[in-house]
Amino acid sequence: MNFIFSVDQDFQSYRAHYYYFVPYLLIYSVAVVDQIIFEFLPKEDFENLKAYKAFRRFTGLLLWTEKSKNQKKRTNTSLMKNLEEILKFECSNCKHPNVLKRADFELFFNTGILICEKCFQNILNSKESMKPIRNFLNTLNKV
Repeated sequence: MNFIFSVDQDFQSYRAHYYYFVPYLLIYSVAVVDQIIFEFLPKEDFENLKAYKAFRRFTGLLLWTEKSKNQKKRTNTSLMKNLEEILKFECSNCKHPNVLKRADFELFFNTGILICEKCFQNILNSKESMKPIRNFLNTLNKV
């Protein structure tokens, strides 16, 4: 009944609120579904997959807040700089220490891989390579 008395400006406001709020609900819903599914799987076998999916959601949320103007690019850049200090990966192929940059976050979200700067191999190709991501997510869970 409330929509009967709405004008165009109200509909624009409803639409803006809807597209602001729904992505958060979707990301949360996926996290809940993943948590339920991973409860039934052996923890030691799927710990890396759980961390991988959680980090991809985190990366997507980080990039989405910037594109949707919910957060300023400057704030995300500052957050990504902090992540550069925390997330350091050693390539299992060439042993090169890799530090994530903004383009790496975008590549990871879009393709699900992280590329070594030196040998161009996927950094996330072993169980050990997921350790920085698991450590990062564990520190987030403690906060």
